[in-house]
Amino acid sequence: MARLRFGVLGTLEVLVDGRPVQVPAGRRRAVLTCLLVHAGSAVTTDTLVEAAWGGEPPADSRAALQTVVSRLRALLGPDAVETVEGGYRLPVPPAEVDALLLEDLLTRARTADPGTALPLLERARRLWRGPPFGELGSSAPVLAAAARLEGMRHESAELHAAALLDLGDPAPAVPLLQELLAEEPYREHAVALLVRALYRLGRQAEALDLLERHRRRMADELGLDPSPELVDLQARVLGHELEQESPAERTPSDRPPVTWLEVAAPLVGREDDLARLVGAVLEGPVTTVTGPGGVGKTRLAAEAVRVLPERSHLPVAVVELAGTDPGGVATAVAGALRLGRRTDDPAEDVVDVLATTPHLLVVDDAEHLLAEVADLVGRVARRCRGTRVLVTSRRRLGLPAETVVPLAPLATHSPGARSAVGTSAAVRLFTDRVRRLRPAFGVDPTNAAAVAELCRRLDGLPLALELAASRTATAGLDEVLALLPADETSTPGGTAEGLGLDRTVDWSYRLLKDEQRRLLAWLSVFASEFTPDAVRAVTAYLDPRSDPGAALAELVETSLVACRVEGRGARLRLLGVVREYAAARLREAGPDHETAAHRAHAAWVARECEQVADAWATEDGVLLRDRVEALVPDATAALRRTARPQAPDVARDDLVVALRLVAAVGRCLHWVPGPALGEAMLAVAELGAGRLSPGDLSDDELAAAGGVGAGAMVAVEHGELDRARRLALAGIALAGGADERWRAWCWGWRRCTAGTRRRRRTGSSGWAAPPS
Repeated sequence: MARLRFGVLGTLEVLVDGRPVQVPAGRRRAVLTCLLVHAGSAVTTDTLVEAAWGGEPPADSRAALQTVVSRLRALLGPDAVETVEGGYRLPVPPAEVDALLLEDLLTRARTADPGTALPLLERARRLWRGPPFGELGSSAPVLAAAARLEGMRHESAELHAAALLDLGDPAPAVPLLQELLAEEPYREHAVALLVRALYRLGRQAEALDLLERHRRRMADELGLDPSPELVDLQARVLGHELEQESPAERTPSDRPPVTWLEVAAPLVGREDDLARLVGAVLEGPVTTVTGPGGVGKTRLAAEAVRVLPERSHLPVAVVELAGTDPGGVATAVAGALRLGRRTDDPAEDVVDVLATTPHLLVVDDAEHLLAEVADLVGRVARRCRGTRVLVTSRRRLGLPAETVVPLAPLATHSPGARSAVGTSAAVRLFTDRVRRLRPAFGVDPTNAAAVAELCRRLDGLPLALELAASRTATAGLDEVLALLPADETSTPGGTAEGLGLDRTVDWSYRLLKDEQRRLLAWLSVFASEFTPDAVRAVTAYLDPRSDPGAALAELVETSLVACRVEGRGARLRLLGVVREYAAARLREAGPDHETAAHRAHAAWVARECEQVADAWATEDGVLLRDRVEALVPDATAALRRTARPQAPDVARDDLVVALRLVAAVGRCLHWVPGPALGEAMLAVAELGAGRLSPGDLSDDELAAAGGVGAGAMVAVEHGELDRARRLALAGIALAGGADERWRAWCWGWRRCTAGTRRRRRTGSSGWAAPPS
């Protein structure tokens, strides 16, 4: 099948396998334009006849339309236009129609930070060649779609100018806003942006004149006063209370560095490795950092990500695969890129976006999904010129375009070394980490041999050295060395490179008290960062009498739990190898203990999401959006555990909690779950629809009916209308008549499904854009 590309942001433009094709003016062009208005959706015969002949259709309009469609197929290819029940369809991917690409770019730019939004908006601006649909833009079948596209052009210009201002570059924003206001003089937000841009350029008199002219126009033409925002803005300009800066004082390159991992301690002993990695990423499409567990692959990549955006001028997307199941790589990457479900192939969605908007894509912890990652990254390397991919993995991907940066353990001294011990990278790292807890510590002739021996026994692995440093600060060097086995074969099944780390994690665990060991195992249920409050909530479910504060502090003190301060609180996390170890200890405790911990985690995340949903109508939506997005990894993990295929007999109470969680996420207004969470929500909703029957839910469990209804919401976003209708009806049945709130919620999604189906059938919806 030929590859078709269509442009409607100007005179109709058609490319067949990259070759321009001229569609003659007249009925063929009118029918093709009407099909493009509803690209991907069925268009009825009557609608197409109206587009081609207006109010004077031929006697046999269906036969005449078939002739027009046949001529279109002769131009574009036999499969270009599909015959469907009641009409025809143009089966073109969203990325091949410039108007749909425009909508996708704008959707992503609305929620992105200014540095990420700017290239998206610049790309959107370059798509325009003239008035939408050219000479057909004022015809009845496309008039509404053309007006909608013009509105998107205006919004795009406004967002573009706002991003430039946020990045400290007001000069190019001025002509953008002047052009916009010439067409849309009543857009008060654009007026406010132009006032700020003029003020920052030192043109305060022009800013005040603009405000006065706008005031007069509003009064003379509409009989209205300016908005309170503009009145306040005028007062601030008069009082010289607006911040004033110029591009010379703050440029886009002065943006704060991208932070993936917040690490207070410096990178020690990896200066050459960092320079080599940054150079490799800048020079080639795919770079893989390889090395054993605990060698510092993620830490080095995170340090590179802090400096690469300024040098590559690319927005950054990071996907952490540690908790990703087989088959979920493309969905996880799509989530990191903030893509909605555009087609049934998330890998193709990722490639389409990275081909039009190059990124620096970071894929962390790829070794357990190596073939899947290699397939996706290979497609990106072949088709997405300008995109750079940085992968961390214990093994390389094996791609032709791949540059491998092997990361070895830090250099150590030979056994018995005493001189110049403090110069080795391993000793420098160990010393730095001990000093952070015990500032007086240093390497001198009395302890040089012991320090060198300890670093050698730990194979120079940075994570092992950090764990040992925490113990040394409290227990002393001799005691730590005595407790750490010298025999490198003492860990059965270990590899030569991994023995130091395996021994150190296990040794650190064995030194803990029972309460601390139990808590570390419980912490493995968290899928991402967590807070001390979250730890208290989960442990309260497991043991209401326990107070985990002291045990948690000890785990942080020994570096088994990483901690960073954020505002007035703390964010905690388990490093990957520690999480694996802790999860293994939880499994060893037996299935009852593991199930109880997962149940406590699900109850906690359900309650957190419910609190966010309850506050959504009254509190700051931006702050609440940040809260719910921070919960996404844990919500996804909890739902996946409930719906996993290997556990078909999930307990009824666990299913009800999972459905409560789905309902809570669904109630977060104007926030659409990403692909991974959306799929997990659908799976749990289907499980609820299949396992629960009307009358099964008690009055305080009816939120579970809302969870089934929220599955309909996700199905609508995915375009699966039959599935959405079935789930909405199942939710209505489960809600019964006892609680109008949840019944009305499910009915709302039933009506939404019917309305979407009707609009698709009649073609009244305008652009059939991909769900955001």
